[in-house]
Amino acid sequence: MKVLGFNHLSIGAKSLEESARFYQTVLGMELIPTYNFGFKTKYLRCGDLQLHLFELEDSVPIYQHFALDVDDFHAAYEKAKAIGALDFSAFRNAVNELPDGCVQMYLR
Repeated sequence: MKVLGFNHLSIGAKSLEESARFYQTVLGMELIPTYNFGFKTKYLRCGDLQLHLFELEDSVPIYQHFALDVDDFHAAYEKAKAIGALDFSAFRNAVNELPDGCVQMYLR
């Protein structure tokens, strides 16, 4: 037996509607049918994978994150900036250039 890859990622959200709107508007993810767990949940398509959002009361650790590749970094940056989603707190800068020239952007 071997792992073939990731199927989905589940994360908590303080506001399910606001979080789902962010992933749809800023990153272009598509809302897909969601299983009824008996609490607020939304599933979104992320390429061949899925992002599962759960509305929870838990606090989210500041350094917890996941990474996505986008086809237009500048467009994603402008949309995130327009809604105040750039995160300057976790890693001091919302945007960082890595030694190999790749660019990372942190959003919250």
